Amino acid sequence: MIQKRFLIESDYSNAVRAAHEIANFLCQNSVQKRICDEVEMCLIEALNNVVKHAYGVNKEKIIEVLAESSDEKLSFTLIDSGNSRKDLSEAKLDFDPSDIDSIPESGMGLFIIENLMDTTSYQTKDGKNYYIMEKFLAGNKSNS
Repeated sequence: MIQKRFLIESDYSNAVRAAHEIANFLCQNSVQKRICDEVEMCLIEALNNVVKHAYGVNKEKIIEVLAESSDEKLSFTLIDSGNSRKDLSEAKLDFDPSDIDSIPESGMGLFIIENLMDTTSYQTKDGKNYYIMEKFLAGNKSNS
């Protein structure tokens, strides 16, 4: 198992940079490019949610990301000490795709994450929020 820890200052540009670095790290360790791209997108969305909702765009806060990779799965734990998530229901998009004005302006990030990752979970413990995303790799590792 490969483990890596990242500490990220709570800023949108840092979220993008960290997600890109983690995706590159995975690709360098033989994870398929498609999966690396999906993970990068999910990490950007999840990290941006922490920046915006947990920390209220306070750039002085830190987000910890624990990334683990094994032959069976990828696991990412985002840890913050900001405001906890209030709505834990599964994200749903309810709009008419033929009506551009009905497309929601927010809430799509969690929907994307929940549809690209195999499992997600969220909990608050001892003043910290833990958001875990997992992607199973059975047969998804590249041979190169």
